[in-house]
Amino acid sequence: MNVKRLLLASLLAAAVAFMWGFLSWTKFTWHNTMKFKDGAAVSKVMKDNTPEHGIYMWPEGPAGMDDKAGMERYEAEAKAGPVLWVMAHPGVQNSSMGSAMALGFLRAFVAAFILSVMLSHMGRDCFRCRVIFCVLAYFLVAVNGDAPNWIWFNFPSKNLLIMTADHLIEGLLTGLVLAKFVRPAHGRN
Repeated sequence: MNVKRLLLASLLAAAVAFMWGFLSWTKFTWHNTMKFKDGAAVSKVMKDNTPEHGIYMWPEGPAGMDDKAGMERYEAEAKAGPVLWVMAHPGVQNSSMGSAMALGFLRAFVAAFILSVMLSHMGRDCFRCRVIFCVLAYFLVAVNGDAPNWIWFNFPSKNLLIMTADHLIEGLLTGLVLAKFVRPAHGRN
């Protein structure tokens, strides 16, 4: 395994993945979030009720699975709505676009490097096989990373499809770059 080659391939793939993410989130309209009817009122309620940075859920779940009364309360409140799954940051946060972009690139690089190492250990050595492997790895991310929110927290199906498509496109683009530069150690083509 040529580590320099893996690092270079990972950097190139990360640049492609980062550019795809930029286009996907800034130029397409498919990642647009819903707007509150009265955002200022929602913000005030959130500030008054979220003491620390974290994920908040309403209705609040029962104390345990054996808490029948709590489960009945939860089900009744969920049926009445609204059901919320909210990430709240009650204080000032670092909203530096530069820091977020640097972390986004780092994420893409780490993902590409992991895929590079995995590709270098593959048993089959064909370009198409390496690309398919990368696409399937990204599809696994959608199935294990996004689908649970759809299953357990009723995230909209539209969002699951958008995120899955986003992952598959990033996987294809990353795979095309990595497949060009990374081959299994046992054979070259």
